[in-house]
Amino acid sequence: PAVGRVEFEDTEEMYYFGTGWVIAENTIITNAHVAEEFSRGSKGKYAYLRDPTYGELRAQIDFREEHRGDNEFEVLFDKVMFIGNQNDQPDLAIITVKKHAGLPDPIPLAEKNAKKGDNVNIIGYPAADDRGATDVMGKAIFKNIYNVKRVAPGRVLDQDGDWSFKHDASTLGGNSGSVVLDDQG
Repeated sequence: PAVGRVEFEDTEEMYYFGTGWVIAENTIITNAHVAEEFSRGSKGKYAYLRDPTYGELRAQIDFREEHRGDNEFEVLFDKVMFIGNQNDQPDLAIITVKKHAGLPDPIPLAEKNAKKGDNVNIIGYPAADDRGATDVMGKAIFKNIYNVKRVAPGRVLDQDGDWSFKHDASTLGGNSGSVVLDDQG
């Protein structure tokens, strides 16, 4: 329940571009390149972008964008706190959301690094992606149902240091910012 789809508020054509998850009270984390779809800045000073048609591009997270689900649980973003957009920074962004009584509990961070062979589950919102085997992805794996919450199981293939590892779980465009869970969640 703490994973949601990052989307624009009140736009028709530009509605969704990644995934985020609750990391602390009223705080979500996503990828920097997701946050840069609606915000720019540095050193703690970030502003929402403007569009000629829509004006200020406000964003939100929807925790219930699920297949055959018709309930929304949208929470507006309040303030962009950090975007790792420098070469020496990780591809992540930290954003506070408007206070909401029903906000899901944060997902705790792992206390140890993943290692080769560990099971992982990636929860996010994969989108149709023409960069790979589209017939296999569309028909066999995703049954042409995209842009909704999915769990992708996999294993850690190799450790790339303390901050990254390679895995074999299926991720597509739209999964940017997805949470990676170990067997303990």
